[in-house]
Amino acid sequence: MSSSETKYSTIVVTGASGLVGSAIKELIATEPLDSRFGRKRGERWVFLRSGDGDLKDPAQTDAIFEKYKPVAVIHLAALVGGLFNNMRHNLTFLRDNILINDNVLWSAYKHDTKKVISCLSTCVFPDKVEYPLTEEKIHLGPPHSSNFGYSHAKRMVDVQNRAYKDEFGCNFTSAIPTNVFGRYDNFDLEDSHVIPGLIHKCYLAKKNGTPFVVSGTGKPLRQFIHSLDLARLFIWMLREYDDVEPLILSVGEDEEISIKEVADAIVREVGFTGEYKFDTTKSDGQFRKPASNKKIMSLIGDFKFTPFDEALKDTVKWFTENYDIARTGFESSAAAKGGRAQPKEPEDTPPSSPRASFSAALNGTAQKVL
Repeated sequence: MSSSETKYSTIVVTGASGLVGSAIKELIATEPLDSRFGRKRGERWVFLRSGDGDLKDPAQTDAIFEKYKPVAVIHLAALVGGLFNNMRHNLTFLRDNILINDNVLWSAYKHDTKKVISCLSTCVFPDKVEYPLTEEKIHLGPPHSSNFGYSHAKRMVDVQNRAYKDEFGCNFTSAIPTNVFGRYDNFDLEDSHVIPGLIHKCYLAKKNGTPFVVSGTGKPLRQFIHSLDLARLFIWMLREYDDVEPLILSVGEDEEISIKEVADAIVREVGFTGEYKFDTTKSDGQFRKPASNKKIMSLIGDFKFTPFDEALKDTVKWFTENYDIARTGFESSAAAKGGRAQPKEPEDTPPSSPRASFSAALNGTAQKVL
């Protein structure tokens, strides 16, 4: 039998060029074969990007499933954006994500995919809810109005999973990560999350000799999970979790950290010695929105999260060493250097389809993946 005819159990990761997909790819490439968080013997991992097909199109989605015939899918692909993009394009975020998720789940059912894990977001939780957030509180009220389109589309995945299980017995489930950061993140100053945005801002302040200004008072508290830890939890879910109920993937409530502590740590790691201040005229947003990880920790057993300082050090080091090819939002970065930074291909894994970054735009809203 030729190598091209070798039988594999294929696992497909959608949205694989983003932060979480890149972390999963890195683990599969570097963890020992047959280890807890590594590739198992006989597995083929396929990491899909937008150039492999438009998941909003049912025919293209079906063609992907027909080509790879996956036994399992980690579904990360989504139309995502910052606060203001969401506020301006709630319908676009609703429609596109409903199309993507419906096509992926329907094709998975049609092609007898044994398991699908879809990635949700803590924005699925009600705007007004008792803390800490727990899995059973998802549908207790409407989400925040600012991104209700995206939030409802993600909520619907949980509804779809339950319906597929009820009608067809499908093993479809979902994960709800808290604030994730790490290598291969989106460091765009205009459209990034707090840690990558502050890293980039501090880097430029050091480079240009300008003040490092953090919006707000720095008092709000957040839970942050390193992308490699999140990738390990996704792989654990793939191997060992077979319940339709979603799982919150997060560090514990006792590991909340203030935005000021985050900024202080970034200043240290970047080596910034200039003026550093907080712009208290800017809104802080919600003071805290803690999520409970009791369920995942009761199931996974012995699992150690990467300490925040260690994870931040790794992220800052990666960003400064890969600035020219990181996602910074500057036209001169990836395009000029021949493409975005990507983890190496896993050994002994047949290559996926040709790489391509998300470049489509809809009504001025960039189409990206998690």
